[in-house]
Amino acid sequence: TPSFISDSMKLALDNGHTFYTTNHGVPELVETLSQYSSNLHKKNISHDRIMITAAGMNALMMSAEALINPNDKVICITPVWPNFMRCIEIMGGKIIEIPLILSEISNTWSLNMDDIKNNIGNVKGIYINSPNNPTGWMMDTKEQQEILEICRKNNVWIIADEVYERVVYDRKVAPSFLDIADENDLLLVINSFSKSWAMTGWRLGWMTIPRNTLALFEKLNEFNIASPAAPVQHAGITAIKEGENFIKEMINIAEGKKLSFSESRIRTKGWSIEARLCSEDPIKNFL
Repeated sequence: TPSFISDSMKLALDNGHTFYTTNHGVPELVETLSQYSSNLHKKNISHDRIMITAAGMNALMMSAEALINPNDKVICITPVWPNFMRCIEIMGGKIIEIPLILSEISNTWSLNMDDIKNNIGNVKGIYINSPNNPTGWMMDTKEQQEILEICRKNNVWIIADEVYERVVYDRKVAPSFLDIADENDLLLVINSFSKSWAMTGWRLGWMTIPRNTLALFEKLNEFNIASPAAPVQHAGITAIKEGENFIKEMINIAEGKKLSFSESRIRTKGWSIEARLCSEDPIKNFL
């Protein structure tokens, strides 16, 4: 974690921010995230749609608690970090896994829209992690719009895990459901300070929720953790307000390591860089 964030937590402790906070979260953090999200996604995201959580995992568990009754079915796009699927099971729900499709010709992943459409009328929600862990696949806006439309038609919730939205190389932020959805859509967007600001152990995140659902999530937060630790939330304010240069530096370092690793693997195989970039079948030979 960069020192300017750690120092801000020390200052918060020295300034006496050691009490309970509201279930909603420290008001300044809520407002800061409202402004940050509004600017990032170029639309107004009001403070009553921001719910402060103890990282993304707490947000995912509360999403499951809010939505899933025993025997409810949820589509999960896989491969994916498995924890939300376990949340579904804890709540007595059933998982329908729909794997991404890999094109070995273009070396790209895509949604299996036929399988999604065949199952969407029989589920409570669909869980999509994009940018994706572990594949690196990233939804484009066209795919998101198609998912949003079929979920609207079928009254299905979208649980969008977007914790890697800033960990992209060719743009400032990945495409988000927040770019295209309305404030009353059945959409929960999960985010975290862990990835973008290197704060994995701090356990701080947030959800963007539909209008008029805040009271429900405040109740769930009360009986899960009450609220994240006050000094951690104050450090989160600093991360948002002062952290853009850090994000840029982190992405530049990651991209450099990615390119260095790729070149190393290519040379290990005895290929030239030029030949590797023109390969028609990169998956089978590269790994």
